[in-house]
Amino acid sequence: MANGLDFAYAAGLIDGEGCIGVYNQTCPTTKTKTRYSLSVRIQMSDWEAVLWMENTFGGCYRSHPQLGYGTRIMYEWVLSSKMAGEFLKQILPYLKNKKRQAELAILFQDKRKKGGRKNNAVREAEQILADAIKREKRRLI
Repeated sequence: MANGLDFAYAAGLIDGEGCIGVYNQTCPTTKTKTRYSLSVRIQMSDWEAVLWMENTFGGCYRSHPQLGYGTRIMYEWVLSSKMAGEFLKQILPYLKNKKRQAELAILFQDKRKKGGRKNNAVREAEQILADAIKREKRRLI
């Protein structure tokens, strides 16, 4: 069970090495419908921190060689959709640099329609929030 210190450490990792985003994906069967999915990820060369994130908060841990950096192996932790939204709610008080992105991502995840067919208004709202997160990311660069 994670405590306040764990949430603060995770927030520091997200602020420093993390990425919060809403990504659009084309449905593999129809090739026409687009869906949006929240994703929180950390990519770094320290495998212990990434493995700790998976053990503490769930998600997926993997490794891959980083192109352009010789033989360095990069480790990645990914948390998606509902779990990502809940995780962001827990670390939100501790975030500094990516607090606004996290707020928009939480809003996105909370507003998602659960199951069923989505009408155009819901898709448009998802697109607006996804674009807002992208703009916030660009503002920080």
